[in-house]
Amino acid sequence: MMRVFFLLILIAPLTGYSQSAEEHFNRGKSKHLSQDYHGAILDFTNAIKIDSAFSKAYFQRGFSKDELSDYEGAIMDYSRAILLDSNFLEAYLNRGYSKFNLGDYEGAIVDYKIIETIPYDGEFYFNRGYTKTQALEHKEAILEYTRAIEIYPEYLDAYYNRGFEKNSIKNYEEAILDYSRAIEIDPNYVDAYFGRGYSKSKLLDHKEAILDYSKVIELDSANTNAYFNRAVEKDAIFDYEGAIFDYSKAIKLENNNADAYCNRGFAKMLSSDYKGSMQDFTKAIELDSTYARAYFGRGFSKDELSDDDGAILDLTMAIKIFPDYTDAYYNRGIIKAKLFDNKGAISDYTKAIETDSNYVNAYFNRAIMKDDLEHYNAAILDYNKVIEIEPNYIGAYINRGFAKAKLLDYKAAIIDYTKAIEIDSESGMAYYNRGLSKIELSKKAEGCLDLEKAKALGYEDAAAAIKENCK
Repeated sequence: MMRVFFLLILIAPLTGYSQSAEEHFNRGKSKHLSQDYHGAILDFTNAIKIDSAFSKAYFQRGFSKDELSDYEGAIMDYSRAILLDSNFLEAYLNRGYSKFNLGDYEGAIVDYKIIETIPYDGEFYFNRGYTKTQALEHKEAILEYTRAIEIYPEYLDAYYNRGFEKNSIKNYEEAILDYSRAIEIDPNYVDAYFGRGYSKSKLLDHKEAILDYSKVIELDSANTNAYFNRAVEKDAIFDYEGAIFDYSKAIKLENNNADAYCNRGFAKMLSSDYKGSMQDFTKAIELDSTYARAYFGRGFSKDELSDDDGAILDLTMAIKIFPDYTDAYYNRGIIKAKLFDNKGAISDYTKAIETDSNYVNAYFNRAIMKDDLEHYNAAILDYNKVIEIEPNYIGAYINRGFAKAKLLDYKAAIIDYTKAIEIDSESGMAYYNRGLSKIELSKKAEGCLDLEKAKALGYEDAAAAIKENCK
């Protein structure tokens, strides 16, 4: 949050200067206070012409130049004032301010450090903290805001900015404390509610975050970001109807908000409104033709509407924009598998794995494709990886057992089916497959018991297998 820096107007009575210089100086101050900065500069310049050692006139002229955004000119005047009076603290402070506005954050900090050991009010430490905020020196900024608070315990903006910095270093719990303190001081502090909502969101406290964003909206009904963030939190608790409402409000306030259209599209998609989601994704793409996530969402929606070719085109576009889009490769692989393009599907699952080596479902689906191509040993390697990542993945045990059975390794297959049954004793498929493998090993009685169990669990193929094998 941008803050106005403390700029001192010297109003102490002047002594030791000619009357004429003093008159110009006082007239310049009056013009400055009336926001006639050009006129003030002329008067301060006249005072300096009469008395070239008039340090306060240089300071005030620098101040007026600051107000006109002539920061380089201001720095020259503050430097002259410091040359004439090396203890001119306000000149160091304001010169730091001007350097800050020119992006010279290190130079600003140097000026502030000159008066670091001299007791000063909280505004000084606040300003130095803000300078360090801009220089992304988060921990140092926190120290400065803390010093400001120590001097002035009710320093509202220092609590807010310190909370902001704590968010920046992911110390969300302490950030919440600072935002809460700011709210205690000013119960209508909109930005503090917003910042606290963000912190709560990062801690996955979605319902509490919603309350804070709702307070922001209560205080500022045109706050687009609050509607958007509240919608994101509603998405997180599966309140898609509420999320759609908030995204719609954000769009009404800012109709070129591509993110709001895209997120609303996902909320509609998750509500099975695929036509509505496609419209939102398309609008997001119109606003930003490089929006990979919108292409991904539209591709997913097209797939749900049985437009496989259109889905592949959109997912391909998402990948073109973002070559490491793991989920886009994975989803495109699913569509290719559905179209019996097993090799194409394997290629996409492989790419998904390259971008995320722990993508368990990509390994599992790639293994299924290899099974279909009768590449059973290769399939087993993928099932092994699934189990390594997720030891209780029952489908991997069943399918690995199936692959081993295809390789006539029935004993190993039985071990896998047994493990699947340990994980889920109600798995009719595991009993069915184990039963058949036992029968292949001439353990007919045991095998038929498994088939009977599969039948009792409702596995449809079990009855025919019993009729064929258990006479």
